[in-house]
Amino acid sequence: MSSNLRSPAPAAVNQLAAGRRNALVVSGSRKASGTVVYGANLVAGNSVTINGVVFAAVAAGAIGNQFNLGASLTLTLDALAAKLNASVDPKVSVATYSNVAGTTLNVSYDVAGTVGNAMTLAASIGTVSGAKLAGGTDASKLNINDNSVFLIETAAGTVQTLKLPNGVDEGQEIVVYLRVKGAGASAAVTGVFTGGTTLTLDTVDEFAKLMWTGAKWAPIVNSGGVFA
Repeated sequence: MSSNLRSPAPAAVNQLAAGRRNALVVSGSRKASGTVVYGANLVAGNSVTINGVVFAAVAAGAIGNQFNLGASLTLTLDALAAKLNASVDPKVSVATYSNVAGTTLNVSYDVAGTVGNAMTLAASIGTVSGAKLAGGTDASKLNINDNSVFLIETAAGTVQTLKLPNGVDEGQEIVVYLRVKGAGASAAVTGVFTGGTTLTLDTVDEFAKLMWTGAKWAPIVNSGGVFA
């Protein structure tokens, strides 16, 4: 069951959340991604190369690593994404593929972290975001022995995941605080924290003070995060 318990923040918690003492700036793990943007429909013979594996467009009767052209770019990208998602080649099946806005093939590595940044991407036509996927990051290590306040740096448009380790002693308290990296609240993203309890923060300046019960992290003060 989830709860969204709002409580006025005492001055002491505000001070902690502001990072004035014993605070550590952290960031969560993020998935690597890449795109191929097209300005017109593909033609037979055009190709996309995923991690060294070539997928070629054909007018009809696609077999193997071929995909059928559609009557429009949107339909072609639907067919291409379906072919890639159905692939059992381990070089290809490590990512998820989608048609975005009818013009873009989006590639998202399935596992968060820097490992996805090594996946290669190329195309015979269209604009490729880069020779490799980008944006994959490993989560910061949360050392709850040395720090009691964690300031989460966000990146626009991405979901971050942080694993909150078990507490050391029953009654131990920590504060997690979402702050934006960059200008404007529009850059806020969602962070998820697990460790017996899942906490989602999706607005800049949201924070929660948690206490280790011996079995899980329980909220004592919550400015608007959602617990489950």
